[in-house]
Amino acid sequence: MDDRLVREVAAIANDHRSGASALLRRSLAVLRRASAAGPAALERIAPLVCRAQPSMGALWNAVCTALGADDPVRALDRFERETDRAEQAVTRVAATLLSRGDGPSRLATCSHSGTVARVLVAVGARRALCVACAEGRPVYEGRAMAAGLAAAGLAVEVYTDAGVGAALGASDALLLGADTVSGDWVINKTGSAQLAALAAELDVPVYVVATCDKFVPPGVAAVLRLRHGPVAEVWGRPPHGVKVRNPYFERVPLTLVRAVLSDRGVLDAALVRKRCHEAHRPSAFARLAGLLGQSSLG
Repeated sequence: MDDRLVREVAAIANDHRSGASALLRRSLAVLRRASAAGPAALERIAPLVCRAQPSMGALWNAVCTALGADDPVRALDRFERETDRAEQAVTRVAATLLSRGDGPSRLATCSHSGTVARVLVAVGARRALCVACAEGRPVYEGRAMAAGLAAAGLAVEVYTDAGVGAALGASDALLLGADTVSGDWVINKTGSAQLAALAAELDVPVYVVATCDKFVPPGVAAVLRLRHGPVAEVWGRPPHGVKVRNPYFERVPLTLVRAVLSDRGVLDAALVRKRCHEAHRPSAFARLAGLLGQSSLG
């Protein structure tokens, strides 16, 4: 296998700051190069890509797109074009919904999501908007999100992750990104589920913004792992007897979500489940299951 491809996959695995969209683009480039080298190279690199970011459904869907195609390079090119169009479509869908009504709007979010950022900028172009951002410890990707939104002309308030709940009561909605969407939950940065639960308690609507390339069928959802980061990001030299945990991602139940705003429109839980079942590609998933040593991916 090309050592450069392995190193690039390792770099993708070690990237703890980039959003799902950026990591997907890099993974697509790796899969194209592997596909161009032939079926054996693709089969060797495919499971490495899935394991590099095991919480990100779009990477699994991209791998299955390549494994299920007669011409993987062309299929991956089409996958990327469709993803680009989907990003534009989800921005229109979400910005239209969130721009309804008169007067200024306040929205809350956490972590960093390129998709959410584009939606917020689009809403800000239509009405006065203030965004409350959680800073995204331990690597503070939420600060980068806040800086980008401020540079785009939006009013931004930054809170600690523990303190951002104080902004929810005065917010019109909580807006979350997603690394994966299943029929029962979405995966997003740790802290999202707590915020969503508090928002539900305060009767503040929770919207997830995600393109359909992140929707996975039940079999894939069952094998996705919630990734943990290096413990040194939290506490470099903890005292003896202290075990440090650094979970990056968690599941947010769809029961806490008002709707998923997607490139296919505003989806309630029933429509989300339908889209996830439509994402199933039996032959490609069977091939990937074999490469991963799984009995099935449903």
